[in-house]
Amino acid sequence: MKILIVEDDSDSRVFLERALKGKGYPVETAVNGIDALDKIRQSMPDLIISDIMMPEMDGFDLCRAIKSDKRLKNIPFIFYTATYTDSKDEELAMSLGASRFIVKPLEIDMFLQAMGEVIRDHKEKKLHVPNDVKAPPRDLTRMHEEALSRKLEKKVRELELYRQIFTNAHDAIAILGPDGRYAAQNTAHRALTGYTDEELKGRTPAMQFGEREFDRVLAKLIKQFVFFGELLSRTKDGDVHNVELSAFPITDEKGKVIYYVGIQRDITRRKQAEMALRLSEEKFEKAFRSSPTLITLCTLEDNRFIEVNDAFLENSGYNREEVIGRESKELHIWTDPAEMERVMGLLREDGIVSNYELSLRTKAGDVITVLWSAELIDIQGSPCVLAVALDITDRKKLEEQLLQSQKMEAIGQLAGGVAHDFNNILTAITSYAYMAEKKVGKDEALKNNIMQISSLVDKAAEISRGLLAFSRKHVISTIPININSTIISTQKMLTKFIGEDIDITVRLAGRDLIAMADSVQIEQVIMNLVTNARDAMPRGGQITIETECVEIDEDFVKAHGFGRPGPYVLLKFSDTGSGIDQETKKKIFEPFFTTKEIGRGSGLGLSIIYGIITQHNGYINVYSEKDSGTSFNIYLPLYTGEFKDSKDMVDDQDYSGKGETVLLAEDDDLVRRAEMSILTDAGYKVIEAVNGNDAVEKYYAHKDRISLLILDVIMPKKNGREAYEEIKRHDPSVRAIFTSGYTSEIMDRKGILIHDVDLLMKPVVPTVLLKKIKEVIGG
Repeated sequence: MKILIVEDDSDSRVFLERALKGKGYPVETAVNGIDALDKIRQSMPDLIISDIMMPEMDGFDLCRAIKSDKRLKNIPFIFYTATYTDSKDEELAMSLGASRFIVKPLEIDMFLQAMGEVIRDHKEKKLHVPNDVKAPPRDLTRMHEEALSRKLEKKVRELELYRQIFTNAHDAIAILGPDGRYAAQNTAHRALTGYTDEELKGRTPAMQFGEREFDRVLAKLIKQFVFFGELLSRTKDGDVHNVELSAFPITDEKGKVIYYVGIQRDITRRKQAEMALRLSEEKFEKAFRSSPTLITLCTLEDNRFIEVNDAFLENSGYNREEVIGRESKELHIWTDPAEMERVMGLLREDGIVSNYELSLRTKAGDVITVLWSAELIDIQGSPCVLAVALDITDRKKLEEQLLQSQKMEAIGQLAGGVAHDFNNILTAITSYAYMAEKKVGKDEALKNNIMQISSLVDKAAEISRGLLAFSRKHVISTIPININSTIISTQKMLTKFIGEDIDITVRLAGRDLIAMADSVQIEQVIMNLVTNARDAMPRGGQITIETECVEIDEDFVKAHGFGRPGPYVLLKFSDTGSGIDQETKKKIFEPFFTTKEIGRGSGLGLSIIYGIITQHNGYINVYSEKDSGTSFNIYLPLYTGEFKDSKDMVDDQDYSGKGETVLLAEDDDLVRRAEMSILTDAGYKVIEAVNGNDAVEKYYAHKDRISLLILDVIMPKKNGREAYEEIKRHDPSVRAIFTSGYTSEIMDRKGILIHDVDLLMKPVVPTVLLKKIKEVIGG
């Protein structure tokens, strides 16, 4: 189906043409009624879509001509108009034989739908095709004239609106012909230049700007189709004004310039204020520029910067062009806009503000603390604010560090005192328990109760040791140790400890890093930090442990507020967890402070770490933001003396058995065989089991001989706890030692935590295992 589009507006014509071609319709176009009739005579279309208001022949006349021609009257005709939108216009259109009357703008999909309905009705011969137009020519002429009249009235109203806007605009507006000569000016332009309309006739703006400047503006307009800049304008009386000129051309549909429009704004007062400011600057510029304090000059009304000194630029990170002329709100310099309003209110009331402590934000987003003093001054009749700010950020940090140090010391003293009294009580309990055990004799049940008391004392002692570690009163045994080796020795255990959903990466320095340290306590530091990292990543994540040798110098001490110059071993622990907010960071090293739910943490982990590191003459700090992970940096003094790898100490105590039978349940073949060898060599008889079910069956088969159960906590078919509980129901006096590569917290999460029993954490040291067996069996 071939479609003819009749539209004088090129943008509308091209848009509709592309839309129809995109749907596969062959399309031809015409720019008015006469052009359309010529195209129709050459090639008859199947559908005509026409605008109404067009030059030479409008859409109404075109439709009447089509519908009056016997050869053409059956062609469906759609009006698509944005100017004739009255119901009477539609009535006239339909009386001329139009198939549909559509008002612009209409979504293209809806337009295509309406067009499709017309095409369908035409194919089904449902369109009414009049033998002649429905009204006599005289009536059609009257209706046409009425439509034109309504359109003209609307245009007149629009033109009057535009005229009022043009006439009463605050800015000076002039319209030039394509030759650059004045065609019209508004009231503001008359006031700016002093020329009447008659005096401007036939003249160009060269009389206002000078020949050279006018030629420059016109050349730029012709080349770039826009001009914006500041010029000097001379009035009829010879006065000179600073003006801001914005100019652009108006073109016809063929791109030919028909007018130039120039809009001028008198900026003389602004330029005078700038000049006055520059003149006044010379009086105090040297002191202003070189002052180490931050100095700004801004307007009181909108806090717009007029001038700032070098110290302000250096501290804020902005350059002068980014600040001058802009409001502080635009730059978000005040961290608290409400505080700015309060300070400005004080200035309006008293005219002066002295040493007001507030926070400002730099370009980089950092917050600095300043003592802000300001006074109102008058510049060219406008109230302005001369402000001087002293950056006290470093001083505030030092004060906070001192307060934190004093608080930690006070808490440490309190913790040490509590631990001291606590240990006295525990010592008494332990002593009584020991004496009672000596007098019990062979009463195994009573002896077991006493052992439980000892076990509880040990748990209480852990808390005591934690408090002592925090208060740095715990006696430590330091020897030169290789920090890299300590991390490597714990890495395999850490991998099992943290679970499979967390990756652990270790990056060690390429040289041995030796420090005077207690290896057990350093391992405790590693375990506590990894535990915290794991808990911060319940859905898994990444833990990174790094070491390197660093040099702390005076600049480092000044920047960080801690340390003594010299070489240090740096241990860095990073995670991708939930991070720590600023308020929590202030308290994390305090004992008993925890963000975990009740029962999930004692609040001693980080305080113990703090105490251990401090007792090693080291330092620890934390870098973290909410939802951005956490990094702990630990600095231990580097040992530079002679170092030899320490060997395992030989325990010469006799932990041999006396032929007792031990039931060993372990699902890992290598571990089971290794432990069987140890036990057999030590004089024990061993019955092995490969899982929990196997352990229960073999216990019933040999229960009269079995003295002790050694059960792995996590095993297939039946775990160690379930096997133990089943055996204990039949033999309440049964004794057992549990082993596991998981911590109690992980076992708790898996629902198999075992309380009040002997638990050895893997890797199990043979002497520790044999000693524990002696203890449990009672040997």
